[in-house]
Amino acid sequence: MDARNELGTFLRARRELVQPEDVGLPRGETRKVHGLRREEVAALAGISSEYYLRLERGRDTHPSDQVLDALARVLQLDHESRGYLLDLARARPSSPPVEGERLPADAQLLLDTIGAPAFIVNRYRDVLAANAAATELSPMMRPGVNRIRALFLDAETQRAHPDWEQHAASMVAQLRADLGTRTDDPRAQTLIGELTMKSSLFRTLWDRHDVGRGGRSDTFIARPGRPPLAFRQEKLQLVADPALLLVVYLPQTAPSDVPPADSGEVLSGCRAWPET
Repeated sequence: MDARNELGTFLRARRELVQPEDVGLPRGETRKVHGLRREEVAALAGISSEYYLRLERGRDTHPSDQVLDALARVLQLDHESRGYLLDLARARPSSPPVEGERLPADAQLLLDTIGAPAFIVNRYRDVLAANAAATELSPMMRPGVNRIRALFLDAETQRAHPDWEQHAASMVAQLRADLGTRTDDPRAQTLIGELTMKSSLFRTLWDRHDVGRGGRSDTFIARPGRPPLAFRQEKLQLVADPALLLVVYLPQTAPSDVPPADSGEVLSGCRAWPET
């Protein structure tokens, strides 16, 4: 994470993801760069190549909203990524220290009342509280577990999630969205530094600079020798502390093309949830 040039790093990462044919340009036979060239982005956005170069190199960190809108269009940013770009370009003081989470006193009662696996996580994806249905369903939902670390570094967790790479990519985008421009947060630096060193997949995904809240998504939990359980994830912010998320796994019907788990050790203690 280059806190000194977050804007330039983001622009460069997103530029490399847009292909010439995506914006109506010929690829040609001599192209050696990934994605678009700087001068192509500048021309499509209606700014000079010299000015765009200053933006990427961190020599100009406060472009106008008009320039940012043009760059967002050329780089094909969605709503959340465009908002992230605007945040990077706004003048701001150093990030204030992140306060500790304020888990509501009745959080456990709320979780125990929900008739489906449910748990509460912070912005770093640490599980702070969970109900019995969640802890029986997956070790990744137990209090004290960091879900993003488990997805990238724990083989058992990966075996338990047939779609773990897709799930991991979504979680990286959520982590970047939740951290926003607070990349000098010490806890974030520690987590991202560890994952960057230990996981090449995490490095690749983090360097993409994808941004997404992931409010609703589908996922699967494997069972030994049987079809996986399918769930719809619903994520809700807590009023007591908007940095905390309530995550609920709603049972769904699993598609037939998802293979069963091949290890009898995966989720051997998981109680069955209805598949219809």
